[in-house]
Amino acid sequence: MNRFTILVSFLLLNVAGIISIHIKGLWGLWRRKIFLVAALYFIIAIGLCISSTRPWNELSIDSAAIEAKTLFRDVGGFEKVRTEAIAMFNRFGPGKVGFEPGEMQDFSTIVSLGQVDCIVPESSDFPAYIKVRVRNHVNGYTIMLSNPNSSKKPEKSPYLIEISDAVYIIK
Repeated sequence: MNRFTILVSFLLLNVAGIISIHIKGLWGLWRRKIFLVAALYFIIAIGLCISSTRPWNELSIDSAAIEAKTLFRDVGGFEKVRTEAIAMFNRFGPGKVGFEPGEMQDFSTIVSLGQVDCIVPESSDFPAYIKVRVRNHVNGYTIMLSNPNSSKKPEKSPYLIEISDAVYIIK
């Protein structure tokens, strides 16, 4: 039995209980208490609905790092990606938002990692980096390929892990 079936059964039983109390004539005496209990059940039911739509297999930052290392190994290694990242920074510079379909043909290794969104310019918190999204916003993560020629490092965060020199995972 899945969670949705259990939730619907729970709600139907509570509605049936409220109706039976109403039929017995106790509605006038217990109206305020029944309303509060019904409101409480309704709030619990909404919470269960919201929590049941969240994925059970949501990636942690550690499992994302392990998956990313495997992904880098499959595309040719960190050094190959680092070489292409330097070439991208040299060609486009920092701050390139969006890429035309033909612009990425010379960077097949980086494209095979995931969806290349943009080159984010340097800020006070981060160096300039190539933003690569892997999977979606719920079960995915972002690979941050910072410029290997830059000496700036991102600030430490529980949502950021360095998996290689100038390569970070953001969850």
